[in-house]
Amino acid sequence: MTSSFIPNPLPANGFPVAVNEIRAGFTLFGFLPFGHSYNSMSPRLVLHNNKLEVKILRTDYYEYKSISQADYLPERFFASSQLLLELPTHNVSFYLKLTTPAAEKELLQFLRAQGVALSGKALQVAGL
Repeated sequence: MTSSFIPNPLPANGFPVAVNEIRAGFTLFGFLPFGHSYNSMSPRLVLHNNKLEVKILRTDYYEYKSISQADYLPERFFASSQLLLELPTHNVSFYLKLTTPAAEKELLQFLRAQGVALSGKALQVAGL
């Protein structure tokens, strides 16, 4: 079961966020584009107290402190809005297509509370 209302505190087994699609872009040496993968059939994003669970092809876990910045990419012609999570220490960036603008706002607020830096546009969308 997923919801756009992130509880505080989070449940012990994590809180699943409603997501339509997750894309990942991988880099080599931190700057050279190396690969790309996505999941629109069964993506999973679960928030835990100190880490983020992401399933594209397999399930991986990332500490919030490894996210260098969260950004907001607005809706464009034939493309819905996305949240971008940059994890340079893991050489990966995640592009999240959430189900609603309210879910985007809440996730950005949650990430900010976890100490993740937000871009100017992300701060604007989060209402901060």
